Formats: sequence, C-alpha cells, structure tokens
Amino acid sequence: MSDLWIPSTLDEYLELDQWLMSERSKSIDRWVEAMRYYSLRDLFFLINRVLPMKSEKHSEYGTPFFWHEEYLKLCKWTQWAIDEQVSTIDISARRSAKSTIRTHAAPIQIALRDPNTSICIFSVERGLAKKYLK
Repeated sequence: MSDLWIPSTLDEYLELDQWLMSERSKSIDRWVEAMRYYSLRDLFFLINRVLPMKSEKHSEYGTPFFWHEEYLKLCKWTQWAIDEQVSTIDISARRSAKSTIRTHAAPIQIALRDPNTSICIFSVERGLAKKYLK
C-alpha cells in the first residue's frame, strides 16, 4: 500500500478517517491492511482509533479525550524514540498522558512490531503498576 502516509496534523487525521471509512466500504482486506500499517507506525492513531481509550470523551468538549495537539506532539515524540530506539526522559506535567502514551500504548505497539519483545513495568506503588497489566 504505497499510497499510505502518516498524518502530522489533527486535520490530516480527519482526512485519514474519511479515507479509511471509504476503504472499509470498498475492501475490508485493504482496510485491515491499512489499520495494521497505522497501528504499527503511529501511536496517535493507535490511541485514538484502536485501543479501548479511544471511547473516552472530554467532559467539556465532547471530543475524544486524546484528540488534542499536545497529545499529538507527545505521541510523535514518543514514536520517534521508538523508531530510533533511543532512551528519553519525559518531564511533562502530571495528567499530561505520559502513562497512557509511554506505559500503555507504546509497549503495545512495540509488542505488535516484535512479539518476542519482553517488557517490564516498574512502579514504587504496586497499585499503579498493576493497573497497566489488565
């Protein structure tokens, strides 16, 4: 599927959504192939279109909770770190989706890319670590 691209703006993701819906109505096999392509290469797509958290809505705006420019930037930065296999540190503020992106979605994408990968999540608080094992 050489016509696939990775969006870089929220508007481009809306265009991608429209394209995916049209592909789904034409060919389910092509749609499945596209969903796999984006799930393996784009954390923002994985979070907003595939993982269970896609159904969480912002209480004030009614939009998907992670549908925001700041989450897009954090996803792109984390995606870069995964693609380049570099270690990074994230000193973002509390409640800025660090755990959702880096502890939940990123390990899922890494495991999808390489099923032989082992991932260990450590936390000082047992309860915090356990919630990511479900």
